Amino acid sequence: MKYIKSIKVLLLLTIQFAFITSLSAQTKMKSDKSLTQKEQSIVPIAAFTAKGDTQQLRISLNTGLDAGLSINEIKEIMVQIYAYAGFPRTLNALSTFITVLEERKKNGIHDEIGKESSPVLTNENKLKKGTALQTKLLGKEMKTSTADFAPIIDIFLKEHLFADIFSRDILDFKTREIVTITTLASLGNAEIQLRSHINVGIYNGITETQLNDIATILKNKVGPAESNSMKEILKKYLHEK
Repeated sequence: MKYIKSIKVLLLLTIQFAFITSLSAQTKMKSDKSLTQKEQSIVPIAAFTAKGDTQQLRISLNTGLDAGLSINEIKEIMVQIYAYAGFPRTLNALSTFITVLEERKKNGIHDEIGKESSPVLTNENKLKKGTALQTKLLGKEMKTSTADFAPIIDIFLKEHLFADIFSRDILDFKTREIVTITTLASLGNAEIQLRSHINVGIYNGITETQLNDIATILKNKVGPAESNSMKEILKKYLHEK
């Protein structure tokens, strides 16, 4: 009788272990999924905007719209890039986007405009708001030697990049980091910032598989040089992990 009872307990424990193992594997698979088609289409748009390649950008914009990106989402992608690549590249990209939309409209394609950003409140303390958003994005308060060396840059960063741009709700933090990581990798010579934003991206839900997806898309769509620095950083990150 005791033997039969022991067998039943062992069988129950085996079933529970199998269930937990299966659940763990399913959770890992779910959390480490690849970029969606829509997310994949963001990468070449960000890359060619940052590089100033308007011919390839036209192709990428059409692909992104076909993949389901709204007009306002693409506008916001370009606004995000402005913070890292500057006005000239962003203004050129917006002009290219206008041309693409006009061509599509002539061809009978009516693209979704998408939601507008919620109004940014003007009576808020922008430094306080930007600091809070930056802390939320990073998961901790940011302190750097450059902020100590040039405090005004830290103020601009918090009041403009975070209070003005990151506070806009058209794109979530994860999507903004996909854009930023792609932009920095495409610009080149920004390894310190790229490594930092890869860590920020992971904190905000970008998986290792998705980071490798970005590197692969950069290699296939843009070139090996744009993906190499990112791959090296990912290798070091996985080794340290």
